[in-house]
Amino acid sequence: KDRAELLRSDGAHAHAAAALAPRDAPMQAVLLQQMTTQREEVRLQDVELGQLSGAVVRLGEMGRTINQELRTQGAIIDDLDREVDEAGSQMRSAMGIMKKMLKSKDRGKFCAIFVLSAVLILLTMAVFSF
Repeated sequence: KDRAELLRSDGAHAHAAAALAPRDAPMQAVLLQQMTTQREEVRLQDVELGQLSGAVVRLGEMGRTINQELRTQGAIIDDLDREVDEAGSQMRSAMGIMKKMLKSKDRGKFCAIFVLSAVLILLTMAVFSF
C-alpha cells in the first residue's frame, strides 16, 4: 500500500474494521493488528531512511573535502616540479661552464669552479629543503 495512505489510515481503516459484523471480530482484530504492524514498520523505515540520508550527506561532504585537498596537493606538487626543473636547468648550465673551465689551465678558473660548485650545492639544498 501507499506509504502516505498507511500513515493517514488510522481512522479510516479503524471505522471500516468496526463496521464488520460481530461474527467477524477475530478478523477485525487481525486486521487492526496488521495495520498497526504496518504503521510501525513504515515508521521504523522512515527513521532508518533519515539516518541513511544523514550518512549520505556526510559522505558527500567528506568527498568534497578530499577533492579540495587533492587539488591543493596537486598544485603544490606542480610548483615543486617546476622548481626542480629550474634547479636542474641551472645545474646543467653550471656543469657546462665547469666543463669549459676544466679544459683550460687557468688558476682563476679553478677558483670560479669551486665557487660555482658551492653555489650548485646551495641550490640543490635549497630546492630539497622546501
